[in-house]
Amino acid sequence: MVKNIFVMLCLTMLTAGTVTAANVNDSQAKDKKEKKDKKKKAAESDVTTQGKTSGSVYVFGFSEQFGDSIVYFSPICKVDSIDIDKKTKFLPYRSDFSDQFRNHLERRKGCVMQTSCVFFAAKRADLSKKFYKIKKRYLEKDGRRIEVINEDEFKFVHPLDETYNAE
Repeated sequence: MVKNIFVMLCLTMLTAGTVTAANVNDSQAKDKKEKKDKKKKAAESDVTTQGKTSGSVYVFGFSEQFGDSIVYFSPICKVDSIDIDKKTKFLPYRSDFSDQFRNHLERRKGCVMQTSCVFFAAKRADLSKKFYKIKKRYLEKDGRRIEVINEDEFKFVHPLDETYNAE
């Protein structure tokens, strides 16, 4: 009985012209367009603010060549003017940081074909835990030698910094 009353009410509204199928489709299309516009504006603002910001992040690099027994670690460095992306939880320009460490090893140590990656965190304590966990894992493997690069020798630089291309 309630279902019949609901159907009759809907039919009455449709015949009276207050609600039509076209109106419903138009409002849905407007909602979709508004959501799309909001996403587009948010993406544009992310691109413009993704450069240098007021935050800082701690980063260290790790590199190994699968055919070699030496594993390289960079020191934990504080990089200013950069933030971890809030939506993705990733570090912007992380591939550039990885390339910095790999290029340093190629130029200064003569290590070619290195596979490099970077680890990052907003707090130094969190990153130190990761650093020692990974270092311990490689100490336990037989035949692996760990080499930690000195802070005087290598330091990460923000990719938008003027000194980035000087290395």
